[in-house]
Amino acid sequence: MDAFGALRSVIRTCISNDAECPYGTLECVDSSLLERMLGMERTDEAVRMVITQAVGHELMHNAMLIDTLCACFDNLDNKTGACEQLGIQRQTLYNRLDKVTQIVGIAPTDKISWSMLLLGAKMAKSQHNHTISSTSAL
Repeated sequence: MDAFGALRSVIRTCISNDAECPYGTLECVDSSLLERMLGMERTDEAVRMVITQAVGHELMHNAMLIDTLCACFDNLDNKTGACEQLGIQRQTLYNRLDKVTQIVGIAPTDKISWSMLLLGAKMAKSQHNHTISSTSAL
């Protein structure tokens, strides 16, 4: 489904710009994620789309790995800062990040996709915290 969203985004860009389409270029699906997010009318749907695409279902339900990615986000992907925030050793952090790579297939060396993953993890945690605080207020 996400590939169709990226394809629609490219076609829409070509049509709206009255310019030549960028045929022959290779672009990561994640690089158009923010543009597609901004094109959605409802904020909740846009956030859900980012979380679903960037994080995925399996990772979304692993609180330890989401917390690890959020610590990386909070520290601009600085491993020392993330370790201090989480109170773990550096090797433990690397083991967790390797597990993330195994689950979602995104490595920290893929800067665009990794950045989207960190953003998606932060959004997933915020959404989860918002849901908990909303239900506890009832």
